[in-house]
Amino acid sequence: MGNCPVCKKKYSQEVEYCPDCRIGIIPDFRETIKENEKTKTFVEVYRTQDVAIAGLIKEVLEDHEIICYLENYSFARIYPSLVSPIKVMVYKEHIEEAREVLNLFFEEN
Repeated sequence: MGNCPVCKKKYSQEVEYCPDCRIGIIPDFRETIKENEKTKTFVEVYRTQDVAIAGLIKEVLEDHEIICYLENYSFARIYPSLVSPIKVMVYKEHIEEAREVLNLFFEEN
């Protein structure tokens, strides 16, 4: 399902342009997330208490086109001593590739 970014009309079928506005249709992000949740699971690939290291790891993984997110990152930036470790999470099917990238990253530093 997509929404027109101008008139906000929703389309249930796959269309590239809104017939009314002639503007490109943007897919509904929530629907994409729901589809990914059905087939993909996030797993922990690394954990740290260091906010800076967590941010660097995220950048390195994303530079290698590995989708990831940092669990507890926002709270750790505000309350570093009160929060559990920051967990670097990747899709289960990318865990081996992520480990290889992180091994190279830590060897260089």
